[in-house]
Amino acid sequence: YSDARSLFEELSLEKGAETSVVVVGCGTSDLSHDLHVSGGFQEVLSLDYDEAVIAHMQRRHAHLPGLMYAVADVTKSCSEVVRDGSVDLVVDKSTLDCLLCSEGATGLICSVSRMLRPGGLYLLLSFHDAEFLRSLLSLSFSIVCCKDISRVSGPSIRALVLQKVADNPEELQRRSLDAWFAERLEQGPLLTSKREAALRAAWSSNGGGNELSERSVTEAYDMMFDALEKREYAQADFEDDLLEFRGSASGPVTL
Repeated sequence: YSDARSLFEELSLEKGAETSVVVVGCGTSDLSHDLHVSGGFQEVLSLDYDEAVIAHMQRRHAHLPGLMYAVADVTKSCSEVVRDGSVDLVVDKSTLDCLLCSEGATGLICSVSRMLRPGGLYLLLSFHDAEFLRSLLSLSFSIVCCKDISRVSGPSIRALVLQKVADNPEELQRRSLDAWFAERLEQGPLLTSKREAALRAAWSSNGGGNELSERSVTEAYDMMFDALEKREYAQADFEDDLLEFRGSASGPVTL
């Protein structure tokens, strides 16, 4: 919160009890707490699909009745928890970033649009490129502003403030978003034949043969991803995904 404090302070929102604030994909972050205690928002509802996380956060902040936590899958309708068209501000700290690696991004964008009132704001904090975010999110929202925010540690982040200007039929949104993702993947597939050839050459024991040698996780990560991709996909996340893929296999991880 401290990194984006000035942006929150610039939002043209009243901070009384009538202002509805929702944090999507809250995890165990302090963001919701800081919005309530430091940001002055009297009531903040935080959503996450993980029941254990929500139970933990409820216990952790039981002394703050204005901080509420609920189990919800933000990639689907949250109407049972959040009334459609009732929210003034939705805050997203990299939840969209995570879902862009799966098939949940379209669902999240539609869910945020559904819960916002006309004129409501969607504040997104993301590591993705500003042009990429503008292109994607302008399909569902009006872009109010986009800023780069320097952090105390780590790379800078993009902060976008978006506004729901009118009710946009969800089916139309989904078709537009799915078409956008399909076109982008067609224009820039993650693994082109040229990139595969370069990886095979780098991976081979003799710099160009067909025999591939084992590489450490760090070596593999450095070979597979460029600087921009590393900003969006940290080595720690890469290692977590590898461990999940290996399942119960033991021993040092190599590729």
